[in-house]
Amino acid sequence: MKKLLLLLVVLAVAAAVYFVFFAKWGEPRGPGQSQDGDDSASSLIAENAPSVPSAASEGAAKKRKVKIPVADGFIEAEVVEDEDMSPEDQKLMDAIYEAMGGENYAAVTSLISDVQASANPAVRSELVDALGSFGKKALVELLPFMADPDPDIAESARDQWTMALSDVTNEKTKCRYIESATGILTDDDCLDAMMTELTDCDDRLAIQTIVNIISSGTPQAVAAAKEQYEFITGEEYTNVADAEAWLQENYEPEEEEVE
Repeated sequence: MKKLLLLLVVLAVAAAVYFVFFAKWGEPRGPGQSQDGDDSASSLIAENAPSVPSAASEGAAKKRKVKIPVADGFIEAEVVEDEDMSPEDQKLMDAIYEAMGGENYAAVTSLISDVQASANPAVRSELVDALGSFGKKALVELLPFMADPDPDIAESARDQWTMALSDVTNEKTKCRYIESATGILTDDDCLDAMMTELTDCDDRLAIQTIVNIISSGTPQAVAAAKEQYEFITGEEYTNVADAEAWLQENYEPEEEEVE
């Protein structure tokens, strides 16, 4: 009798367990399997997934329309308004957008002095990108930004300048640009890239440029110029007289290409 009673108790407990875990919640499922037995993501994952706030909940970004000049008139474009930007800086940003929309180089360069005076790096960075889009045409205008107090802006200006320099085909013009930049630059990598450009120039022109840099460039530029002199001549730089003596002995004018 006791055994029968014990068996009935065990069966009752088993029935209760079945009801709680199977009848109420459904058949056991594998990871990522829905109650219907398909392979869609389980409701547990969906319920616990981080919610993505809507634009309405965060507040939509403020946008304003600006007029951009084109060949046959104007077009309107929306620009995002930065709430942390002063009205003066936002006005400069709009002016940059408008000038770039019309590919108006004169309008871009007319903003340089005002942008340089801005304490907002975003404004200065935007103008550097705008100038860089004009390539070698903006080599002179990019020069002051190569010494910008913000290291990221200075690096961007140097990169834009170096890329534009490679498009200059006239050797004398290229050497003048290099000489003018070395009065500002202190970045070793950028200086090395500029000195490499001298390798393809006429030796007399290259050595004259190197001598000029040694007399007026930054200390870092002077070191890079002396290294380039040694690369070209195979001798350490000593003075102008020795450089001239090397040219007298070794210089061979480049032959003009016959078309």
